[in-house]
Amino acid sequence: MAETTKAAAPVALNMKRVFAVPRERLFAAFATQEQMDHWMCRDAADHVIKCLKFDFRVGGGIETEIRTPKKDLYRMHMEFREITRPSKISFTWGHEHVAMDGKSLGETLTGTLVTFEFHDRGDSTELELTHQFLPTRHEYDDHKQGWAGCLDELGEFVGKGQRNDLRG
Repeated sequence: MAETTKAAAPVALNMKRVFAVPRERLFAAFATQEQMDHWMCRDAADHVIKCLKFDFRVGGGIETEIRTPKKDLYRMHMEFREITRPSKISFTWGHEHVAMDGKSLGETLTGTLVTFEFHDRGDSTELELTHQFLPTRHEYDDHKQGWAGCLDELGEFVGKGQRNDLRG
């Protein structure tokens, strides 16, 4: 297990990106499993991803398994807290890391909150991602890399995506 350093306080990750599509189109990429399958958790080409549950409504959620080449398994858990079409989606985010035999590898993440806000910018949409309550610098760094990869894939999927992050 990788050594982690506790942050002084929970850390928030903030990213902004502009996509050259209307916000209704960008929002739609979150609303169905068929669309999310193209970009969510697709930041590593060697991961095998299986969606176990997709229920896009407040109180519903997503359950996903991600298998790595090392045969590790990440079980992802999300519960939708807010869905305001087409401007905001918020959900809890957590995972547990287990070996192929089902034994915990001691890495779990609970109590974090992810919010996507969709801002109309004429013919484009600015997507603002906030991932709150990350407990360690290690989790922050891992999620920063993961979300950047997901947003890259989202841009490819919706077409004409801009890969440059905006710092805010």
